[in-house]
Amino acid sequence: MNFRDKIEEKIFDWVLVALLAPLGFVLAALGYSLRYLICYKSNVDNLKTQVEELLGARDRLKHDVDTARSNLMKIEDDVKRQLTESDDIIAVAEKILEFDNMGRYPNMMSRFQVSRRAEKAAWEAENLKDEIIEILKFNRVGYRESTRVGGTAISNRGYESFESRRLILTDVLEALKNPNITRIGLYGMGGIGKTMLVKEVLKQAERYQLFDKYLFVVVSNPPDLKKIQREIAEKLGLKLEGEITESVLADRLCERLKQENRVLMVLDDIWKYLDLEALGIFFGDDQNGCKLLLTSRLQNILRDFMDAQTQFPVGVLSDDEAISLFEKIVGNLAKTGEFKSNMHQIVKECAGLPIAITTVANALKNKKNIYVWKDALNKLKMSCPIKIEGMDEVYRSIKLSYDFLESDAKSLLSLCSLHREDNNIEVEDLLKYGVGLDLEDAVAISLPYINDDLELPNQFECSKLKLLLLFRQKVGFRIPDSFFEGLKDLKVLKLSRSWSGVLPSSLSSLENLQTLCLDGEVQNAIIIGELKNLKALSLSLSDTERLPQEIGQLTHLQLLDLRGCSRLQFIPPNVLSNLKRLEELYLPDDVEWEVEVQSTEKINAMVSELDHLSHLTKLHIRIENAKILPNAMVFERLESYRIAIGSASLRGETLETSRILKLKISFQSDNGYKVLFRKCENLILDEMKGVKNNLYELDSEGFQSLKHLTVQHNDEIQYICMSMGVLDSVFPSLESITLRNVNNLERICYTQLSTKTFCNLRVVKVSKCCKLESVFSSSMVGSFIHLQEMNIKDCEIMSAIVAIEREEEIEVNSDDNIMFENLHSLKLRKLFKLKGFLSVVDSLVLFNGKDKFPNLEELYLDEGDAMNETCGGPSEEFCCNWLKQLTLYGNGEIPNVEAPIARAGVSDFRRLKNIVPFSSTSFHYLMQLYVSRSDVLISLLTPSTARTLVQLQLIRIENCKRITEIVANEGSEAEAGDEIAFNNLRLLSLNCLPSLTAFHLGNRTIKFPSLDEVFVFDCPKLKIFCSGVLSTPKLTGGWMEEKRILKEEGDGDVDLLNARIKEYWEAKLETCDQKLAEKVVFPILKNLEIEGTDCMNMIWPDQLISDFSGKL
Repeated sequence: MNFRDKIEEKIFDWVLVALLAPLGFVLAALGYSLRYLICYKSNVDNLKTQVEELLGARDRLKHDVDTARSNLMKIEDDVKRQLTESDDIIAVAEKILEFDNMGRYPNMMSRFQVSRRAEKAAWEAENLKDEIIEILKFNRVGYRESTRVGGTAISNRGYESFESRRLILTDVLEALKNPNITRIGLYGMGGIGKTMLVKEVLKQAERYQLFDKYLFVVVSNPPDLKKIQREIAEKLGLKLEGEITESVLADRLCERLKQENRVLMVLDDIWKYLDLEALGIFFGDDQNGCKLLLTSRLQNILRDFMDAQTQFPVGVLSDDEAISLFEKIVGNLAKTGEFKSNMHQIVKECAGLPIAITTVANALKNKKNIYVWKDALNKLKMSCPIKIEGMDEVYRSIKLSYDFLESDAKSLLSLCSLHREDNNIEVEDLLKYGVGLDLEDAVAISLPYINDDLELPNQFECSKLKLLLLFRQKVGFRIPDSFFEGLKDLKVLKLSRSWSGVLPSSLSSLENLQTLCLDGEVQNAIIIGELKNLKALSLSLSDTERLPQEIGQLTHLQLLDLRGCSRLQFIPPNVLSNLKRLEELYLPDDVEWEVEVQSTEKINAMVSELDHLSHLTKLHIRIENAKILPNAMVFERLESYRIAIGSASLRGETLETSRILKLKISFQSDNGYKVLFRKCENLILDEMKGVKNNLYELDSEGFQSLKHLTVQHNDEIQYICMSMGVLDSVFPSLESITLRNVNNLERICYTQLSTKTFCNLRVVKVSKCCKLESVFSSSMVGSFIHLQEMNIKDCEIMSAIVAIEREEEIEVNSDDNIMFENLHSLKLRKLFKLKGFLSVVDSLVLFNGKDKFPNLEELYLDEGDAMNETCGGPSEEFCCNWLKQLTLYGNGEIPNVEAPIARAGVSDFRRLKNIVPFSSTSFHYLMQLYVSRSDVLISLLTPSTARTLVQLQLIRIENCKRITEIVANEGSEAEAGDEIAFNNLRLLSLNCLPSLTAFHLGNRTIKFPSLDEVFVFDCPKLKIFCSGVLSTPKLTGGWMEEKRILKEEGDGDVDLLNARIKEYWEAKLETCDQKLAEKVVFPILKNLEIEGTDCMNMIWPDQLISDFSGKL
């Protein structure tokens, strides 16, 4: 608003007050409403202030939410609500302020309405801002979700869906759906594939939403009862502090499980009777929909001891399945010449056991000498296995595989065998043992958890013992004080919670000990300082805040790992600098470092002590103060590192590379950490300041080794790569780039790239970069031949993903295409200004046919809302014939006219009627279809589209206000015999569809030969599923609103869906109109005001109109 407008506005206010002042009694009568006219300016100004403050609070909350999500935390529902509400309030406020900014005062009525809306919006903004500030004050945006084990949380790599397994899988899933069966068993010999099969059951059960929670626990032999209890408790989110007896833990676990509904718990590998109630595994008398799935080698264990109501045998693979498995592992070599005949005989010797086949196949996979194969066959035939019931073939195949190993690998395997069955063996632990042990001819003893009472001898005599592993024992287990005196030659010792708080004094007698791994709570850790010959020390002391000074006496130490000391804050001065031979140092995040060099009485170590460690090559450390960094030479020598500098932390980061650097500081060009950039593989820049133009210039060599780059919460960086200077390439090894909240970023690259730059990039993730107009330029695309995943969201002004640098580069009739040959996943979300994937002039289609995605498997489109004009004629084919998962979310665009995804008169999703493929094979591989939050979609599919979905397994549609049918009737009667078959569809979920009247109203036969479950919620107009013949032979369960859909005795071949829908509405609508007439009564209503109801069809029924005549 200019100066003149402001003067006119002020004059208007004065005149208004002058006119109304004499009308005091009238004002008293009109009172409250007139104040909107007088307070117009103050209301608008207050709205501006409140919106600015809300924007700041919202952005801070978003930062906390991003941090919580990166640490795998679940976001609180009220936080999600506040973020959504803040966006809504800000959007409303912007419209109000836009009206105010028109520059002239409005008429009286408009002034009144704007002022009232401004006051209301300001009040809502202020209240929401206060709520957000309260949450920020207590830092409670998220929480750790109890572990959900299922299709995404548990690995089932290597599972093969053979026919023999598919039949068992189907039977188990049917049993899980049966409300009368609560315990199910799977049995078969060792190595038959029971574990992989139950993991697949979990994945399928989660896919079809049979249960709310999924737990997988290995029992093994002998069972570690407390470990089982703690694992279940952890997965349920039950916190356990300190040592707890099994009985107390069982009581807590029992109470926790009673709170759960619909839990599937798998207890894998049961060898003998397991008292489940003594463990605390009890769901209550009515089970609450919870079930147990048990596996064992023996049927009688499941049937007679574990009370499994039904047991399924898992047998060997058929000959064809066994050969197929072997060929898949070995490859084409197994199918050629003499190898093929030997292969058939080898597979026969494996007797159909999956573990035997995979073991032998992997041993022969790279052996191209036929005589090696023949020798392997002879060994299998002549092997005389140790008698283990049901394990003959397994033993022979494993023995053969073991014989193929090199001597070092055999020793390593022997070292692994010292750990208890099914134990998760850390590679780093094996490396620590190796520091102090010659694996050849070493004598080793391992004592895993033992339930029976075990007492160690006062003095253990075993002069040849080199390695001793003592794992956690029962509460009260004690190591005698003189126990170690007879173990003079012991070189490796691991104590894992095996003592009662005090280490035995005889530990100091282990003069030849070279590796010590200590885990637990200990009161006399200073005794470790007497082990002068130690080379590797790993401490996980949960109650230790200060490292013992005596550790500095271990001058032969090469490896020091303190990461398990979660409370460690203080390291005495000169302890680290004394460890001159140290090669590897691993520290927890919370260590505090001394700052003042001149301090005469130092309490803590200084980071500069690392300068004295000339052999240091591996370092894990966090240094909060960037001004106290060690000498650059320390960083120069590092071969592996995990370093955080500034207020950044690497805690919770799941990073697999060996050289990781995270910075949350102001950049200084003379800081020693710059040398880390040269070898860095994973770089995270969080709120880093001081880098404005060209990010790659942080490293003068162009980040030749960098594989993963993350830039987040930055307001300065304009370009990732502005110019290459004299370099041949920059970022040649980069595999993924993540840009999050880089608010000043204008382009990723502002230069012509060499073919080596970004040539290995596979993943691009961009979000909340408010100045970024495009992700790539057309000249860059050639560098991204390996790109597999692209996830772009919430960029305010982004108009295209690929910017065409010159209009003539892609002409309307040109044959040149922009090819993303290896792109598998494309997600475009909340890109409100997006005009198309390519920035082609006058194009109003998302994909114009010049952009090719021949291997795209997943497409996710969400909330883009920019394009609203009619497309100019038909478009070329959108190339993505391998699409397996399609998700349409919100009112964003979907691909254009006659593309395989959609055909509508416009490419704007707001006018989209339904989804139509380009050809009969376009959706051939589509397996999952999600549609959510569309206000305009009228139907999902046409009949012709539905027939192309031959692989579709899941349909989920939710929150679509106008959808009336899933499969459109197309306004014509179906011909006799016309049918639509969803042959592989197993799950159909319809949620919050207020206009849905039927799945299909045409007179067609609709077949669902594989449909297991149907879920229908909040579909108030759904009165019939379909008008024609409906076939659902395998449908056994689901929900229709609050009514369970179950096939009952006597149903026979009844049309289950239509029958249950009819029953539901007969009960629901019996006296609906009468009740409505009785309840909706406003006898003295005179004024009714309704806002924001674009989709409202009716306020009350016709019969109530007379009650309001003459009053309203």
